Amino acid sequence: MLHKIKNTAPLLLLLCTMQVNTSAQTPQQIMAGIYKAYDSIPYLTFDVTYTYNTDTLNGDFTHDLLAGSYTMAGKQAKYNLGNIDFMQNDSFFLSIYHEEKFIIVADPPNKNAGTGLPMRAQIDSLLKNYAAYYAITSKKTGSGDDAEIGIINFAKTNDMAPFENFSITYEVDRNLLRKVEYKFKEMVQADETSAAQLRNKTLSVEFSNYRYDNLADGLYNENNYIFFEDGKCKPVKKYEGYRVYYSRGAVIGN
Repeated sequence: MLHKIKNTAPLLLLLCTMQVNTSAQTPQQIMAGIYKAYDSIPYLTFDVTYTYNTDTLNGDFTHDLLAGSYTMAGKQAKYNLGNIDFMQNDSFFLSIYHEEKFIIVADPPNKNAGTGLPMRAQIDSLLKNYAAYYAITSKKTGSGDDAEIGIINFAKTNDMAPFENFSITYEVDRNLLRKVEYKFKEMVQADETSAAQLRNKTLSVEFSNYRYDNLADGLYNENNYIFFEDGKCKPVKKYEGYRVYYSRGAVIGN
């Protein structure tokens, strides 16, 4: 299941966007308010679900789910997606791949953990590029829980657009994301004897169960995962047998 999501990564890097003309605020202004909420909240935990779907062709289709949870706490963060754990503090960013049994040790990529919000880089790219290729609209509506919901939608109007549609759903009052979804088409060849056919695909990222709580500060300590001995970075006993890749130097043994 995880490889399906991983295989969409190159597509995610291509995401790009534009401007709005049906709202008092531009998409850039709306997203700036959303980012400010994530960046300024001292502690925030939420769940994330990635859903990858294809259409059905000759009885073949794909429906994959990848679930995880995030905690953001200033410059610290701890989250997981499937069987991969991540931890960020002031000095380190660790990625722990349990299935492959290796740990990547790197510098923290962001000054604020809120900048690691799922899909944030892709949305930023969308908001800065390819405006001429989409019709962009925004609207606000109610929901079953009486929360006011905002939707920014990007609909393809030109063949140069990389995606058929992209939408951002958010809570207006709290400026928190509910869902990010994009739809695209891809040529797929079932086997060597068949011709490639165009398939409709969708990737959705849903945000849920927001709570204003924090993990214990001790859980953001790199010593829960690694330690240094004789100039080498090694895994702690819990991760014995894991290979450690240390970005500040050479690949370190297990």
